[in-house]
Amino acid sequence: LHNKGSYHPSQLSHKKRRLGTKASLSDACYGIMNNNVKNETSRCNVCSNDFNSDPHIHIPGNLWSAKCDYVRKLIPPKLYDSS
Repeated sequence: LHNKGSYHPSQLSHKKRRLGTKASLSDACYGIMNNNVKNETSRCNVCSNDFNSDPHIHIPGNLWSAKCDYVRKLIPPKLYDSS
């Protein structure tokens, strides 16, 4: 989690930050990522209140939660090729 929009405070930024935080830390997110949702099999590694695939796959606002084993597999930022 991070302080999205805190440098330019507004009512909208506050609402988005609160919603994103509440959603990413919710029991529903935990349940989806750990297959604890009744009648549902999930292959999700991350969870948030918003997910976009256009123009690229991303979670706006950077407010999300993830499985530790997923994060452990990510490329360290220093080794990531930005080209």
